[in-house]
Amino acid sequence: ATGRYEFVERDGLRHLSLAPNDPAFATQWALHNLGQSGGVPGADIKALAAWDLIRDAPNVIVAVVDTGLNLTHQDLAPNLWINPAPSSANDRHGANFVGGRGALVSGNPTDDGGHGSHVAGTIGAAANNGQPHVGVAWNVRLMAIKVADAQGFLPSSAIIAGVDFAILKGAKIINCSFGGYLFSQAEFD
Repeated sequence: ATGRYEFVERDGLRHLSLAPNDPAFATQWALHNLGQSGGVPGADIKALAAWDLIRDAPNVIVAVVDTGLNLTHQDLAPNLWINPAPSSANDRHGANFVGGRGALVSGNPTDDGGHGSHVAGTIGAAANNGQPHVGVAWNVRLMAIKVADAQGFLPSSAIIAGVDFAILKGAKIINCSFGGYLFSQAEFD
């Protein structure tokens, strides 16, 4: 109103863009593709932009229904789900349904095939810890549901039991990174 100022605006607060310091992040083209390994620049999930908004979901349980998880892996161990009420099967971090024909075999969901750990790492490998990789969520609860054997075979009964366990224990997201040509009405339901 005095004519002494061209404009007045709030003193805005900005923050630095977040990129993890994990050594192999530069090779994780699905998160941030710069054309590495012959990739197409920009063909990624835009993780850097997403991390500027949110990167932690410590109260979200993500069940990984797969070959299990490497429970001692440096990038996975900090983000393992802990069962608040483990059963007599000692299902502390998840459950194993392999060979149980739909029944809980044990509380040991240790990965013997590698696929489940790989998938879990993409979902929730811890960040900025000096370890090679980073996940989409830097802090999330990973529930290990072992339904596949070391050769990658998984019966429908194990899949269904694993999904039921995950729902019962409060998983908000259930990842099933497997496929095949067999249709199962029970799995679909």
